[in-house]
Amino acid sequence: MDAGRIVSFAAPYDNYKVLVRRSMWLSTLIYVQLPRDHPLVGRHYSFLNERRPEGIPAPPFELTYGGEKESNIYGFDHCSEGRDLMPRWPKPQNPSAVYTTWDKAKEEGEALMKYFWLLANREKYRTLIEAAPKYYCNYCCEWSNEATTPIGDKRSCASCAADAHAEEREILAAVYASGSYVPSAGACVNYTKRAAERKKDEATRAVTVASASAASNKGDAANAGALYAAMMAKKKGKGKGKGKK
Repeated sequence: MDAGRIVSFAAPYDNYKVLVRRSMWLSTLIYVQLPRDHPLVGRHYSFLNERRPEGIPAPPFELTYGGEKESNIYGFDHCSEGRDLMPRWPKPQNPSAVYTTWDKAKEEGEALMKYFWLLANREKYRTLIEAAPKYYCNYCCEWSNEATTPIGDKRSCASCAADAHAEEREILAAVYASGSYVPSAGACVNYTKRAAERKKDEATRAVTVASASAASNKGDAANAGALYAAMMAKKKGKGKGKGKK
């Protein structure tokens, strides 16, 4: 990822900055640095995407970053495979995908910066933000006025940090560590159910792998391959069925 370009502004926006960077795929990342006294500092970015109080306008772009660990930097990216052209992306891309130029990124960054400035400088918006619950739990994806507790690189409410949730936290921590799952607001609503399903899938997979290993040890490579192929086909078929009524 490159170091990026910083855009500064004249008053009344002089305590805000925009940073535009390119990822390793040459997709565009746009961030806004807020002043430390901004009412949003420390709030998870999903507060504005999905949980903003009635009366607060939506951001001009859906945010994908910000608020963790009292951060004052918020932003979004142009990393959609179908919509955004990424020159170094290793897969075939949509012919209609659009590349975000520096001028376009600067324009979008400025629009987001002015949105944040408005939230801080309109009294009615600032009041609504300050009255809303501030703390976000990465485990149950709920907001509260109760300070959260660090668990690894995530934050947990008191309920999720309790011993009753130890097993769920252990599973989720392992999933986070593997890099195979990144939570977003609302994604954890049915977490307990998904955790149980994941454990069941892992148990089934372990049995299948053991059967394949046993077959392989007997010299029956073809049977071992067939077992593994059947497992992958079942997994793929299960994924395709999601979302169907």
